[in-house]
This record gives sequence, C-alpha cells and structure tokens, in this order.
Amino acid sequence: MGLPDSVHCGDCVHIARCKAIYGHTESDIYCDWFPRRFVLNTANETHKQRWRRLGWHVEWSDKERAYRVTTIVGLHLAYCKTITDVDEWIVTKAGAE
Repeated sequence: MGLPDSVHCGDCVHIARCKAIYGHTESDIYCDWFPRRFVLNTANETHKQRWRRLGWHVEWSDKERAYRVTTIVGLHLAYCKTITDVDEWIVTKAGAE
C-alpha cells in the first residue's frame, strides 16, 4: 500500500521491523503490511521532516546565500541564514507547534 504523500518508510516507527522482514529501506514509499501500519516517528524526525509535516518547504538558495522558506504550495515567506533561524521563524512568525 502506498504511504501518505511526502513520507517514506524511514519516517515510520516500524522501519527496523520492516527492514528485517521485508528488506525495506528508509527511502521506500510503500508498505507491505495490510492494513497499512505506518505510524509517523516524530521522536527522531529531522528538521526537514518536521517542517514538511507542518506544511513548510525549506531549501538552500545559492543566490541569496540563505535558506528559503516557502509554503508547500510555493508561496515564498522568508530567507533565514541558519537552520536555527528557520526553526525560530517557523515557530514565532508562523505559529507552528
């Protein structure tokens, strides 16, 4: 079964079990369990995974020499110099969790 948009097996709490049983890798985008047992692992999520879950897209801009923060639909909102600045901006300016 396909996983929800923009998540991978590596984002699931069951990845170790699926690697052992099915040979899955963190980059797989389908689940061999039926019904699907995908559970988002928020304890070990990276900055990028957290931002994506909250509806933000962050990428490095060589032109601006900063991280470009946009909504998932592409609306540009800010440039931040560091990862810490991105987290702070998302939390304070955007009202994220």
